[in-house]
Amino acid sequence: RARLKELKIKLRENLDELEAQLFECVGQKFNPRSPQQVSEILYQKLSLPRPRSKTATATDEECLEYNRGRHEVIPLMQDYRGEHKNYSTYVVGLEKDIWDDERVHASYLLHGAVSRTSCKDPNVQNMPREGPIKSMFIAPEGWEIFWPDFSQHEFRMVAIYSGDEWLKEVFNTDRSLHKEMAHDVYGPDYSDEDYVHTKNINFGLLFGRGAYSLSLQMKCSVREAQEKIDEFYTRMPKVRPWQDEIIAAVFQGEDLISLLGRYRRFGLITHENIKHVSNEVMNFYPQSTGSDTVLVAGARVHTSGLYDASWMRPIAFVHDAIGYYVKKGNRERLPKIIAELERIPQEVLNTDVRMKVEAKIGDSWATLKDL
Repeated sequence: RARLKELKIKLRENLDELEAQLFECVGQKFNPRSPQQVSEILYQKLSLPRPRSKTATATDEECLEYNRGRHEVIPLMQDYRGEHKNYSTYVVGLEKDIWDDERVHASYLLHGAVSRTSCKDPNVQNMPREGPIKSMFIAPEGWEIFWPDFSQHEFRMVAIYSGDEWLKEVFNTDRSLHKEMAHDVYGPDYSDEDYVHTKNINFGLLFGRGAYSLSLQMKCSVREAQEKIDEFYTRMPKVRPWQDEIIAAVFQGEDLISLLGRYRRFGLITHENIKHVSNEVMNFYPQSTGSDTVLVAGARVHTSGLYDASWMRPIAFVHDAIGYYVKKGNRERLPKIIAELERIPQEVLNTDVRMKVEAKIGDSWATLKDL
């Protein structure tokens, strides 16, 4: 609680400083938390353009990213919003969720409309990847945080469902999908920017992002983005037909049932929601099966002969990762835990696609290092 209070004061000071920089940058005071006032600054005072798909007053992240490089106020506004979210959502939110033992105890929701587990009070699955918030989560004295994360897990689910041989080969020879795709598309001397673009496109294909959305992120034309999407699909020839097949099945009124028996039903499909439904259909199998296999792996390790609560305790499920407290001096036991976590999903799904766990360990969630 004391650490959180210190961070709250620091973030408030950062926000005050960013506000002063924003006012100086545009030559007037305004409320950076008011979409209307931000819209007036961006589009009337500074005459900046907006993406064609946005309304006249839109000021969301896509609009800011669209104008990044056109005016120095844009990165300042992005920094302000990020810092304010840290302050209002995470720090202030965490304050009310701290128990008397100085820790938080999230509640997990196993069933819902979405295809993966969620949690609340607090939502530890939504903590920012970067920044100071994770430094608030620390292990008790004499313990450390062990964090096994299933690598590219949802893409492995796509390989299982689609039966794509190229994807299977990549995973079964212990290679990275993103690195392999970047090598094939951009050549062996691909840049860091090429790698980032590759990851964006791979996840875009998984979650149904269109060429226009990707073009904004990649800062290229819609045509170039679509060409890249098509090129990626040619390297995974069974993925697009599989996606088309399950979308068509839902449009014909069928329910989706995962390999582990999770159902997903869709209501009335209209012209207004058809794109959203299509994206949810594509998300369902990899997300639900990925999430459920992580839960099953965690549960079975817990009941295996490898687990002992005297030195190891589960603390969180965060998407494709499981967090544990491990008593210091027990690191030599962890490779067997990792091997068991990798084995269980493959056995449960009866698949030849190998799983991979990348594990980190450290005194806090923010300071985890490779095991």
